[in-house]
Amino acid sequence: MDRIGESDVFFLFTVMCLVTYIFVWKLQPETKGRTLEQIQQMWTAKAAAASTTTTT
Repeated sequence: MDRIGESDVFFLFTVMCLVTYIFVWKLQPETKGRTLEQIQQMWTAKAAAASTTTTT
């Protein structure tokens, strides 16, 4: 543990934050201005589409 300095830990934390940010930005849909029912329908439709493409 002595080989890892404070700057290395901070750099690793920064990289992990960037990866998480990109993941959320690319894969999470925008839900602003939608009702809970619309969001649920959106996720249900995506799940149905994913299950039909994997079973064929």
